[in-house]
Amino acid sequence: MNYQVIDLGLGCQLIQPYDESGYYCVICAKSHGDRCMYYSDGQPVHDFICPDCRMHPGFDDTPDEKDGLTQEQYVARYRRGWLDSVGWDEECVRRLRSVFEMSDDDIDTIRTA
Repeated sequence: MNYQVIDLGLGCQLIQPYDESGYYCVICAKSHGDRCMYYSDGQPVHDFICPDCRMHPGFDDTPDEKDGLTQEQYVARYRRGWLDSVGWDEECVRRLRSVFEMSDDDIDTIRTA
């Protein structure tokens, strides 16, 4: 697996996973083939919404200042909302572990976000 750091500005960054088969969602790690969520310059692909977690690049990828969350906390909270909606399906958790190389501690961080 390869990772591209996407600079969203204002100190916010996301990790765009990809490999020879294509790109993966920055939230749920669902494979999207050749559809990337962000261009190489970091600009979001506005006409794409992940069919699994409903993440919409450019709209759902940065915390609102009034939330008082860091980017990492915001992503963990978004992932928790998605995992709550799928009942913490083991295949979804396994996908996060595999694509993002998450540990048990990383998964626990999502559970408590």
